[in-house]
Amino acid sequence: MWIFDLGSLRILAVNAAACALYGWTRDEFLQRTLLDLREPTEHQALLEQVRQSPPGLHDSGTWRHHRADGSKIEVEITSHAVEFEGRSARIVSARDVSARVSMEQALRESETRYRRTVEELEARVQQRTLEFQELHREARSYAFTVAHDLRAPLRVLQGFSQLLREDHADELTGEAHHLLTRIGEAALKLDRIVNGHLALAHLERQELRAELIDARELVDEVVRELTPSLEGRRVEFAVGPMPRVRADATLLRQVFANLVSNAIKFSCERAVAHVELGSLPGESGPVFFVRDDGVGFKSDKAAGLFTPFHRLDERFDGAGIGLATVQRIVARHGGRVWAEGVPGRGATFSFTLGPQAG
Repeated sequence: MWIFDLGSLRILAVNAAACALYGWTRDEFLQRTLLDLREPTEHQALLEQVRQSPPGLHDSGTWRHHRADGSKIEVEITSHAVEFEGRSARIVSARDVSARVSMEQALRESETRYRRTVEELEARVQQRTLEFQELHREARSYAFTVAHDLRAPLRVLQGFSQLLREDHADELTGEAHHLLTRIGEAALKLDRIVNGHLALAHLERQELRAELIDARELVDEVVRELTPSLEGRRVEFAVGPMPRVRADATLLRQVFANLVSNAIKFSCERAVAHVELGSLPGESGPVFFVRDDGVGFKSDKAAGLFTPFHRLDERFDGAGIGLATVQRIVARHGGRVWAEGVPGRGATFSFTLGPQAG
């Protein structure tokens, strides 16, 4: 603490704590003015502050002061008007806050570096995302082009192998018939894969047209359309209540058609197959499900079910794009799809359509 004259700014009294902090003796301190403690660039601000200081207690904030050895310290200044030896003066309390200021500065610098790092990372992520999106578009375009260009030679391969089997049957050995049959089957399988690629590519290009749909009515239509294909089989459907949802009607119909078709296909070994459809309330909207009592699958197989051209069971016919199509349609609606199954006891496929509004 010290006392200074308001007119000359000369230090009139000082305590031992101030001498110890600043490194001057008492006599050296008393030979100085307030200006000797401040940076030259702060003199004008100091004079203005002294002139405007109120009579009562005044918190002047944090200032940088000189010490006897030339080093700098950060101090918080509080002052109060007093009369000292007949002079108008102020008594000053200076508290050393150098450590705190240093920590605050280090924290600000750390925050600045952190923000800069985050901005750089965000810029890099954005750039990488754009690059990946471009690569994805190129790969998708390439896959579409390749698949489209393969269709013509595949048809030639299928057609010529069939002509050989039919028109030149008498000239072919049994082995030749077998090999041509294998060629035809392989061409047919490849044709399904090509058509699958084209279907997935078309799906990603198709515009999403969301509207309010009665899900129960749509499911009833899907079941009616699939019923004629069940000749010679007994499949019992149980359809529970379903809400109205906002979705693309054509795409949602495809989701239910693919899931119900799979349920029918994988329960074909049952004398009487049961397929159940319904919905349950979820956190961000209804959770739809399609359940069957077919062959099921092991839990560790669930993650790969939605991979394009993945075949769960080679005993059952299919190209392996049905569930991949379901996953992409659901994702485009902002939802997700998952599967649960038990070998020999059936499977349940569930999906959401993202948050529902209006």
